[in-house]
Amino acid sequence: MRYLVASLLLALASCQDSNLNPPNPPSPNQAPPNPAQFSATATSPTSVNLSWSASDGATRYSLERRTGSGSFTAIGGNNLTATSYSDTGLTANTAYTYRVRAVNNSGSSSGVERSVTTPSTNPPPSGTEPRVRLVSVVSSGLTQPLYLTHAGDGSGDLYVVEKAGRIRVIEGGTLSAQAFLDITSKTSKGGEQGLLGLAFHPDYRNNSFFYVNYTNSAGDTVIARYSANRSTKLADPNSEQIVLTVDQPYDNHNAGWLGFGPDGMLYIPLGDGGSGGDPQNYAQRLDIQSGNRHMLGKVLRIDVNGTEQGRNYRIPADNPSLGGGVSELWALGLRNPWRTSFDRQTGDLWIGDVGQGSQEEISLGTGGGKGLNYGWKILEGTACYDNSITPGCSSNSLTRPVHAYGRGDGYSVTGGYMYRGTRFPRMQGRYFFTDFGTGSLWSLRLVNGTWTRKTEVSSAGNGLASFGEDEQGELYVISLSGGQIWRLEDQP
Repeated sequence: MRYLVASLLLALASCQDSNLNPPNPPSPNQAPPNPAQFSATATSPTSVNLSWSASDGATRYSLERRTGSGSFTAIGGNNLTATSYSDTGLTANTAYTYRVRAVNNSGSSSGVERSVTTPSTNPPPSGTEPRVRLVSVVSSGLTQPLYLTHAGDGSGDLYVVEKAGRIRVIEGGTLSAQAFLDITSKTSKGGEQGLLGLAFHPDYRNNSFFYVNYTNSAGDTVIARYSANRSTKLADPNSEQIVLTVDQPYDNHNAGWLGFGPDGMLYIPLGDGGSGGDPQNYAQRLDIQSGNRHMLGKVLRIDVNGTEQGRNYRIPADNPSLGGGVSELWALGLRNPWRTSFDRQTGDLWIGDVGQGSQEEISLGTGGGKGLNYGWKILEGTACYDNSITPGCSSNSLTRPVHAYGRGDGYSVTGGYMYRGTRFPRMQGRYFFTDFGTGSLWSLRLVNGTWTRKTEVSSAGNGLASFGEDEQGELYVISLSGGQIWRLEDQP
């Protein structure tokens, strides 16, 4: 069966119920919510357009800019009432971080950050198609790596997740021997289990918080917060604060990625609970289930910058009313979203969702994908899987994938990233992804309104379990079975 094959491949290679009532509005002395949908888009080598949604209770906004790893400085004044701003006079090929704060009459404020790199003034190389190659970054010293990310703190460090429960640091291009975090005693490690995801708080530079997704000794999903010492670059394993747990009925389809969106909220895509064919139909069910199982097969969106009603997070008031009330649920209809990412320029959410037996799919949540139903298990990719489930296979309310492929091309998709770096202009605007089984490395590019696939590398290796992105938007690919990391580059 399909799920057993995927589980064996990864094995070899490799609470409380939610209250669905909306949160109370902020008091006059309470900081307003973070400005939502904050985006920073480089429109030229010297200008960046900033925009965000209005924050409930805010009477004004303040903007700050940081160049590289420098300090924040105010721009545009501290009394902005508009929800957009154009920052000009910048330097080409330079990394900037912007922070927008929502401020109320009492002066209380909350903010969210967004990074962007201005493009180079140099013209792209001759020709329009990139010639992608893989350049080795780490060739040894890692054991079953399956994710890479950065802390957004200007350090240039890369953080690598090892499946057993360790996080390693690549500092100045060198892999540190000591683990940044070691929670191997907490994790279950079989099949598709283990330490599966890592996300640094947007204000990590100041609060030193980061979040992980792992399966505990019982096999259930745990979302937890840890704190680190940024000077020693070591995390405190005793600082764990459990944010959320979700019972897992089976040991596969745990997904694992989590990440902060441009709105400062934490997004958590979850698999359908496992087995094969989603026997309990968790991906479509919206009725409350014990152990938070109603969250399976969904994208969750939570605010970790506060607490409410006994939870170590808040439910954003602008979450959709799926199931008849505002809850953690942001979108539904996922089977096993193996690697998700935000387009740092548009805020779009890209999802690689592993198929059941016939199709793998890449789904796109425009602007984050609020309220979307990605179709499983009514649809598998573009094909009808179970027409008996409401609203049925022909319903226009289901969001079809932007790309699907069959068993002739692969059998376990690994989602990637939209390239927004500046080193390789010909790679701009391409979404890179691969297949865990075949190692084919592809890109998708929008051509005349249709996402068109191109083979970039016919076979990039075995067990390609994840992509990663550094602070400048450059991309990496990771081999779970080989313990290697490569950077994607465009050959001259």
